[in-house]
Amino acid sequence: MRRDNAAVPRSTVTCAVCQRSRTRGSHNRAGDVFICVECQADAEQFIAIQDSICAVGDAGESTDEADKKAHP
Repeated sequence: MRRDNAAVPRSTVTCAVCQRSRTRGSHNRAGDVFICVECQADAEQFIAIQDSICAVGDAGESTDEADKKAHP
């Protein structure tokens, strides 16, 4: 009797960040840490926000350095 792979559900793994059981995500190289796709997306959004706050100005200096020069 033949079985289709589509009928076999993927196993769930607990996400190291949100602690929820998920089927989609990534393991680290050692294979002992799993982070789900939802937490990966949250991390990418956080980094994008952080980068926009700490953006490099036209003169090659950070916005904090430019602000210090403008308002000593």
